[in-house]
Amino acid sequence: MQCPPGLILNPKTRRCVRVTGKVGRGLYNEGYVRNAEVYAAVQAVPFGYQPRRVTQRKPGFLLKREPKLERHKDCPPGTTRSPQTRKCIKIGGKAYNKIYGPGHGPHEPAYVTASEPKVAIPLGASGAAPLADKPIIVDWTTQNCKYANNILTGRRFNEDSTENLQSLVRLHDGVCVAAPSLNSQILAQHKAGQIATLPHDKTTHLTLGDFKALKEVMQRSTPGYKIPARIHQAHPPGWELYMASDNRSGPEFVSVLYVDVTKAIMTATGVEYPQESIRVDLGYLPITGQIQNLLAILQRLDAMNKLLVPVAGGWKPTLGFPFQKAHWTSHKEEKLQKLMGLLMASIQ
Repeated sequence: MQCPPGLILNPKTRRCVRVTGKVGRGLYNEGYVRNAEVYAAVQAVPFGYQPRRVTQRKPGFLLKREPKLERHKDCPPGTTRSPQTRKCIKIGGKAYNKIYGPGHGPHEPAYVTASEPKVAIPLGASGAAPLADKPIIVDWTTQNCKYANNILTGRRFNEDSTENLQSLVRLHDGVCVAAPSLNSQILAQHKAGQIATLPHDKTTHLTLGDFKALKEVMQRSTPGYKIPARIHQAHPPGWELYMASDNRSGPEFVSVLYVDVTKAIMTATGVEYPQESIRVDLGYLPITGQIQNLLAILQRLDAMNKLLVPVAGGWKPTLGFPFQKAHWTSHKEEKLQKLMGLLMASIQ
């Protein structure tokens, strides 16, 4: 007896059953259909075309299941994840020493040994000097620092103290400076209403990676240290935030875009923005009872330069944008509430 495509023969009842059904899976587990690896399926095709039959390998339940990857949030500073319990434990603490032994853990905060491997920071990235003895840090500077001296203090690395060397921050352009001096410069620039720049190049802004490396070093001596509030770079002149329900969005949504106003076209009905005027597309927001509040918050964040961030080759939106129309097809109110929370937190 031969069953139609998608079905297999149940040898117990002599009836055809679905390959992916409960009985079919049971037959597979019992060894009855281990050779039934090929079944026919109809391929979805555009309307108006005659469907053609194709052959597909192995039903889904016959495929080898890959183990699920464990996903964990990063542990707080000064802790690491236990390989046994997967919980965050204090580095150098009782549980940590029980696993690795005192002074032998992979994240031991004390000085590393002379056998510590040298790590070169990738080009364009930022990083913190290792907590190690002087020879190791000096070796680290030869690999990662553009100059052989601290450009803020003038001291040469091979002549400086271990404590000062441990406070070095490698910035994204390869220059290494002392974290306390860099922190003081940032605070002074922010107080003056300026965007934080490289110490030796006032035309280049510090990156988020620079701020994170600064935080990592500063927290070694000041556990409660927080990154100074960043002043965000403004988008290019001529760009404006456009928010409107238009022929692009339809009546149920609002288009959110950054457009180049120099490319606007005056028509008999008013100003129009052609497709080539769009600089950054933030997608769509659904028109609901709180849409006016959302748009007002977006205007405020635009004035604070917090809706766009500069990246290599251009700009990209923040806070989860862009949102496509399909994003709002389910759990719309819940998603809007979450977005509102993110926007409000960014204003703080």
